[in-house]
Amino acid sequence: MKKYIVLFVLILTVLSCSSGYKAYKKGDYYKATIESIEKLRNSPNSEKAQYVLVKSYPLAVKAALRDADRALASNNTNSYDEVVYQYSRITDMANAIYNSPKAYSIFPQPVEYPAELTDAKIKAADQAYTQGLKALNTGNVQQARLALNYFNKANNYVPG
Repeated sequence: MKKYIVLFVLILTVLSCSSGYKAYKKGDYYKATIESIEKLRNSPNSEKAQYVLVKSYPLAVKAALRDADRALASNNTNSYDEVVYQYSRITDMANAIYNSPKAYSIFPQPVEYPAELTDAKIKAADQAYTQGLKALNTGNVQQARLALNYFNKANNYVPG
């Protein structure tokens, strides 16, 4: 019985080591970064997790910035939702790095964009509020419900 438990733990360890690497190979740099940081939090000497973090983190930041720029260029009515999402992901990665001593030693100054995130939240709230007003002005009950959703969304971005 003890052999099976040890074997099970060994298999789980091997699988968890490779999941960040698999995400990296598939091009999901955000997931690869988060998983490698988590692995380094539990196992600071993991060379594979260090390798994945060094390779994936800069690519994850570049991808998020590129997607935010693309959203702004699209001129979509919800473009700032995507911008907020991408800057939030960058912030999440930075926070994860700060909470992992080994990851922090690899990236002592993780990239953050607090001013840009705040600005994007204000603009996203403005977009949602404007859409809510448009929906409310139709005089339709279904559109009024939709307007409430937009107003709640705006309030989530900028309370009040």
